[in-house]
Order: sequence, then structure tokens, then C-alpha cells
Amino acid sequence: MAEGKKRAALLIDGPNIFPFNYGEMKNVLSSYDVLIKRVYLNSQIIEYFRTNESRDIVGSLQNSGFEAILTGHLNDVDSYLMRDGIKVICERSDIEIIALSSGDTDYFPLIIEAKEKGRHTILITPKDHRGVSSALKNLVHEHIEINPFIVL
Repeated sequence: MAEGKKRAALLIDGPNIFPFNYGEMKNVLSSYDVLIKRVYLNSQIIEYFRTNESRDIVGSLQNSGFEAILTGHLNDVDSYLMRDGIKVICERSDIEIIALSSGDTDYFPLIIEAKEKGRHTILITPKDHRGVSSALKNLVHEHIEINPFIVL
């Protein structure tokens, strides 16, 4: 653990916040010791990068210190992220901060569980992203908006 820093988990709903800026997400959390950095991706996002940007998004994420969780379909991302988030909250008492990057109200139960277990909750979203629920913004302890450009 980094001396004096609170420990955090960063869970990113890749398709929901596309385009995304993983580098800035890490920067806004630099005052924390981020022990878990997971990006949940579906096959459509992976294919987009392969086709339009001629690069391996999974390899780029791994080289930047993120764990890429690959799912089959769009709706699978929510299920995998929710499952893993609840597991972190229930099994990792050393994690004090739950940082979520999504605008999806499907994650209400995750945020509620985190708050009930005494975790500080942070929502990280791209600036001016239309898909961010105002109810989700109001539910978390802290909402941070970042530059939406894709940077790794």
C-alpha cells in the first residue's frame, strides 16, 4: 500500500462511457492507491478498435495497468461489472473507495451496497456525456467529469 493513501477500486463500463480516457481516469484517482483497475468491454468495442484504429485495445489497456474483462454482448458488461463490484465490496475490506465509470442506472444496487458498507463512492464520467443519469450523479458521494478523448 502507498503510505497514507486510501485504497480504491476503479470499475469502468467501457461501452457505456465510450469514448473514454483511461489515462485521465488514473490521473483523477492519483491521490488514492488504486488496487483494482478493471475495464469491462464487449466484442463490439474490441472490434471497433480493431477496425477503425488498427490497434489492440486490450493490449493497450494491459500496458497501461488495467485489467480488461471481456464479455460477449453489451448487456453482459453490466452483469460482470455488477458481480465483480459486489464481490469487491463484500470480500475486500481493505478497499475504501469504489470508483465507477458509467452513467448507467443499472449500478444503483452497487452504489447503495458500497455506501451501506461504509465505502466512499466516486462516479467518473466524460464531460457533457448525455448518457449519464442525474439520479446516479446524486447517489454517489462525488462526481468527477473528465475530458472524453480517447487516450491511453
